[in-house]
Amino acid sequence: MSEENPEMPPPPPGMPPAPPVMPPAPPGMPAAPPSMPPAPPSMPPAPPMMGGAPPAPPGMPPAPPMMGGAPPAPPGMPPAPPMMGGAPPAPPGMPPAPPMDTPPAPPMMDEAPPAPPGMPPAPPMDAPPAPPMMDEAPPAPPDMPPAPPMDAPPAPPMNEDSEDESESEVEESSEDESESEEEESSEDESESEEEESSEDGDSEDEDSADSEEVTETSDDSGSSPDSLLAPPAPPGMPPAPPMDALLAPPSMPPAPPMDAPPAPPGMPPAPPASSGLDSLLPPPAPPEMSEDTPASDVLSTSDALVAEPSEAIAGAKIRTSTAVDDIPGDKIIGTMNEVENSTLSADGTIVKQNVKGVLTIENPSESDRLWDIDVLLNAADATSIGGDHIAITELEAGKSHTQKYNVKNSRMLVVSERIDTNPARSQERSLSVALADEATKILIEIEVENVSAVSLNDVIVTREIPSEIEASANGAEEDDGMLTWNVGSLASGQSKVLNVDANILVSGIETVDSGALKASYSANATLSTANFKEVDAFCRGFSFMQVDEDERPDNWQCKAVFENRSSFAVDLVKLQVRMADTGEMLFDIADVPDDILPDGKWESDMKFVEASEKPNLINELGYTVIPRVSHSTEGSIDVQQQTFTILEANLEKKFSTGVLRSYRQQEVGVTLSISNNGSSDINLMRFTDDIPGLFEAPNLESMRITMDGTLLSTEQYRAEVKDGISLEEFRKSPDGPGHSMTLTVGTKGPLGLAPGKSLEITYTLVAPDPSPDNLDVAAPAKCEFSAERFGPVCSRETESAPAIRVSHKRRKFSAGKTVIPVGGKGRYEVLIMFENRSDSALKDLAIHDILPAGFEISDCIVRGANSKKREDVDMKSESSDAGTVVEWHVPVIGKGERLEISLEIKGSGEFDAQEMQKFHGATFGDEIDEDLPAPAAVEESAAAEVNYSKLKKAELVALCEEAGLDVSGTKAVLIDRLKNQSAADAGADAGESADEAPAEDTGDDAGESADEAPAEDAGGDESSEADGSKDCPICGAENGSLASACETCGFTFA
Repeated sequence: MSEENPEMPPPPPGMPPAPPVMPPAPPGMPAAPPSMPPAPPSMPPAPPMMGGAPPAPPGMPPAPPMMGGAPPAPPGMPPAPPMMGGAPPAPPGMPPAPPMDTPPAPPMMDEAPPAPPGMPPAPPMDAPPAPPMMDEAPPAPPDMPPAPPMDAPPAPPMNEDSEDESESEVEESSEDESESEEEESSEDESESEEEESSEDGDSEDEDSADSEEVTETSDDSGSSPDSLLAPPAPPGMPPAPPMDALLAPPSMPPAPPMDAPPAPPGMPPAPPASSGLDSLLPPPAPPEMSEDTPASDVLSTSDALVAEPSEAIAGAKIRTSTAVDDIPGDKIIGTMNEVENSTLSADGTIVKQNVKGVLTIENPSESDRLWDIDVLLNAADATSIGGDHIAITELEAGKSHTQKYNVKNSRMLVVSERIDTNPARSQERSLSVALADEATKILIEIEVENVSAVSLNDVIVTREIPSEIEASANGAEEDDGMLTWNVGSLASGQSKVLNVDANILVSGIETVDSGALKASYSANATLSTANFKEVDAFCRGFSFMQVDEDERPDNWQCKAVFENRSSFAVDLVKLQVRMADTGEMLFDIADVPDDILPDGKWESDMKFVEASEKPNLINELGYTVIPRVSHSTEGSIDVQQQTFTILEANLEKKFSTGVLRSYRQQEVGVTLSISNNGSSDINLMRFTDDIPGLFEAPNLESMRITMDGTLLSTEQYRAEVKDGISLEEFRKSPDGPGHSMTLTVGTKGPLGLAPGKSLEITYTLVAPDPSPDNLDVAAPAKCEFSAERFGPVCSRETESAPAIRVSHKRRKFSAGKTVIPVGGKGRYEVLIMFENRSDSALKDLAIHDILPAGFEISDCIVRGANSKKREDVDMKSESSDAGTVVEWHVPVIGKGERLEISLEIKGSGEFDAQEMQKFHGATFGDEIDEDLPAPAAVEESAAAEVNYSKLKKAELVALCEEAGLDVSGTKAVLIDRLKNQSAADAGADAGESADEAPAEDTGDDAGESADEAPAEDAGGDESSEADGSKDCPICGAENGSLASACETCGFTFA
């Protein structure tokens, strides 16, 4: 530390303040000694410093004496720039001293401190140690690569006092030291150039980058030693030894002493260094080129005065077409044109894309050819060109070169369309339409978006409007079912929405296409983004050097000349001329501002060369024909049509029966079925079902739902029942308010009832006590269904509401039997009668009879309404101990129908007349709910049309009875009576003969059997006693009123 400036400098940014004299010891380390520290363990004590030079480490040769205190550069590293006042420069781009592998340097001491106890000597650093302080340092040479960054910490900033002092010192010493610095610098440069050429080749690029960073930060990096205090060691690290005692890196031979680093290869030598703080100023800018100043770089070619075109690509810049068109003369023409034909889905996704491109290079000249044509492209990866370089050997006048290619994975314009058939619910869009008599509003939005990096032009959108849609749009022209928007230009990233007001009305269930949507555009760029980077070509041109000796000897005037001998405009992009012997650059022109017009000439400025002989010049020329390039794209985009699907269904509801018996608990099955008759899937249904008041609330657990024959999971539907019906207004049940059931099907997910498929719902209702007042009760149902969750809803009701009524009918009947002996012993005719007097027809009538043992049936006939023979009656018999059991089964006997069975038996067995008169009963089934038609009236001519001769006597007796005629006598007598009886005498009393009167009325229970009763009981009720006599019901003989038995046949009267 200088005694003249004892104040402590401020610490570097981000570093703790430095201690007053010695930095404190790191935690866990002993404190540093107040004066010269002892040598580290196993190390000899440091010798006294001579002029600040550090001793050589053990096993290392002593460092050579340094000039001005500068340390030697390590092998393979550029020498560090000279330090000002001994302070090391801050490494370029480095933050304030980060923790280092080696401890930072403590304040300057005359002797080196020992290594901390238990710590080995400090290892060598990647960067050379900071050299002893110098009073002077030369500035960095122009274009000198800065020194690489070092691990050593940067020097702390200078305080104000030291800066003032240093500046005064610089002013005093700059004049005295400039000459000596120049001599030393030139000697050092020659030696360091030889050494660096062999050792620094591999690290030149890295060192150069690091050196540039050093140059940028060197202004604030140095100060005089009196104004510097080393920053304290980071926590946990031992203090570094003093800077003056730093050892040279081990295993590295010392470099020769030097005051300034040599210039890198290819760079001019550094100017003489100035003293003081001037060495820390930014390096001076390279000298500007003037007409008389030779270029600082050299390129070698032959010394011929006529320049040959360079084999390298000239590198002319691509100019705008407008700028090129303002230049007279022909230009090489390059065009890239791409044509897109794409098909997109409604959401803008590519379905199919076909992009064709054509690259054309044209020679428009009428007289001159072009050769060595090179085309360089940008962004050719999206094309099938195969690279970014196209070489064309030559193009004759008026000829062109064409290359076709394809493009993939590129887009400029995206077109999408959004259609919603239920815009009132905007959560999701839908495409289903309910079949209806009125048009419904729909939403149509078309969006065009420019997704490229350039503007699009001539954007036109057209949309077809089908006949089912009425549409209009602001800003669109409408013509013959077509809407057209002239969008114009779209900037990069810009989009535009086109709205259409539309209504749709469908008349059938077939799907309807939404209409074609198309768009077209153009752009002054390629869809693939490929473009011309450079287009170079050679034409007839002549370049030479004009060399004239000046009036003063050994002075030569040199000028470069280029003559354009073609019809093309030429761009001179490079001209380099240098001395062949010294390599000194005479001309180094990167680009000539003025273009060389056809048959024009360009001359450079005059350069003076001092030489005893004519200069041997080497020149290199780069020129190209000015290119005129253009890029374009035309696109045509089709958007796939969307399809409207139609919602339509048929709903049916059925009861398992249409008639209930009054005052009896009965169950009725209900079936709801819906068939998808449209072209859209049905995914959600809501049923509303009326349950009349004569029924109890349904048991929902009995509900079953099947779709196309498959049972639906209970998770897919939800049913609720509430009091009161919802749909029916007039045909209501008087038994109660009824119930309303709501059923939602498709609660878990889309139902997927496809067109042509059906869904069926079944459940059971219970009528506990239906009253007769339920004459006509309706039970309608309704279903609302949709294809999308938020789509339009179609509603359908049952075409005819199912109805149910309560029947209040009672069963009534008459039955009887009589036996009549016929001619001959052991022959009898048996007549059995059953008349249905119920309110309805009866089913499954069975009439029973028993014949005595030893008798068999010789003939049998069954007649029904209007005495017509019943062909549907089935008779069966079987033997038993009591005789032959006979049963007649009649499927249906109509309301008011009278059934008569006539059979003739014969046999030799015992005949019990009283037993034979017994009626052995009849059974029947349920009533028939639907009334059968009433029996037709017997025509008056029916009796005359009967062929009596073909009838049996028993049948004749029956006819006589119906006509009220006498039944006695032979068969011939009976035929005569019937034939002589006129139809008018038969009358309405034909069926009321006393001989065949019904036995009695019976009850009304289903399946109830008619009690077996003796025949005389059945006939006794209607026997006539008006004349004081009794007619035998068997033989018809007249007996006295007090007779107990028939005198003729022995029939016993009751």
